[in-house]
This record gives sequence, structure tokens and C-alpha cells, in this order.
Amino acid sequence: MGLEQQISSLVQASENLTGAVNNKIGEIDKKVDNSVKEITETITKNNIVKFYIDSEFGIDLNSGSSSAPLKTINEAFRRCPTGSTASIYLKRYQRHVFNGASWCYALSLSIMAWGSNLDYSKSYHYDSSTPILEFNGELNTNGSIIIGGYRNTLIIESNKDSKIYFYGAGQFTLGRSRIVLDRNGSAFCGFDQNYLNPVKFSIREGDVVKTSGYLARHSIIFSVDSATGFTY
Repeated sequence: MGLEQQISSLVQASENLTGAVNNKIGEIDKKVDNSVKEITETITKNNIVKFYIDSEFGIDLNSGSSSAPLKTINEAFRRCPTGSTASIYLKRYQRHVFNGASWCYALSLSIMAWGSNLDYSKSYHYDSSTPILEFNGELNTNGSIIIGGYRNTLIIESNKDSKIYFYGAGQFTLGRSRIVLDRNGSAFCGFDQNYLNPVKFSIREGDVVKTSGYLARHSIIFSVDSATGFTY
């Protein structure tokens, strides 16, 4: 074999090798893309969760679906996956009690009535069916909390042992709902280190009924739109 033939053979072998490598890289890239897609879909599916609470007939060993509700909101807080978007629905005509101390690792947590307001004439409405969340415990979180919503009114009672601590930036929103404060002069939301991180307390068409105490500590940013009973 002459020199030219040897060079031609080497060039051809190099081209063949390059083609094989490119094909292999393409296969690897495709597998990586598919794996990323599967992981993303799994994370998204697992991190959007809903829990239904029936304080009378629910069981904390249930799945938490509307057909197999939990009994306590404590259990729903415990089950929220880290970084999730979680919704908790409280059965109407019932009082739901949160007590003790609990962490909720959801990035976004919404608590609302199980079913819309019975009166649709305006965005919020209170009657005997409106669920009551009696807050007697300490909730620790790094995310945001929304209470109530459009035509989805709640009543939250913040009693003397209740508090919400934000360990990092976060937001508490009272949406078209009522909060009753009986705090023995202390604050319901925030603690003395919240000046290090932006924490916001928002009220949207909310009612504040105060016996004693405060909504939040002085280090928290307030945003108020159409509120009754609120003073700064």
C-alpha cells in the first residue's frame, strides 16, 4: 500500500470514528433530555398537592383526597412535600384546630373552605357554614401562606399560644376572610429576626377582630386593600 493510500485510509478511519462518536453523543444527549423531562414531570406532579380535612369523620391515615379526607390540619402540614404548591380544604360547618408545633415545607400554601361560599352575591360571605380554623399552635415555614380567597371565605382564630414564624423570606395573605386576635398582647406573625429577610403581611378584603395582640411584628411589611378593623 502506497503512502497516499495509507493517508486516505487514515482519513477515512478518522471520519468513520468521528461519525460514530457524533452518533453516540447524539444518543447520550437524547437520553439526558428524556431523563430531564421525566424528572421534571415527576417533580411537578409530586409537588402540586391537595389535602381535604374533615374534622368529624376524617382519618389521619387516609390519603387526604376528597373521598378519603384527613382529620387534622396538623397532618396536612406534615405531608406537604418540600418546595411544593399545596392546597388544604377545610370542611364546612366545622371547627378545625391546629395545635402543637409543626413545620410546613411547602413553597406556597393555600388554606380555604371545602366548597365555595353559599352566598355568591359578593366575594366574601360569613354564615354558619364558614369553616373556622382555631390556631393554637406554632407553624414554622420558609414559604408563603394564603388564607381564604375569592368566594372562599374562612375564619381564623389566633389564640394566645398561636404564632407563625418565617425562617427566610415569605408572605402571609388574608384573602376575603376574617382573623380574630386574642393574643395576650403578642404578635401572631413573625419573630425578631425577620428584619433580616423580607416578610410581607397582605390583607385583601379582610376583617380583623381584635381582642388583644397584634397581627405581626414591626419588622414585617404590610400591604392592605379594603380591610376593616385594621390599624397600623
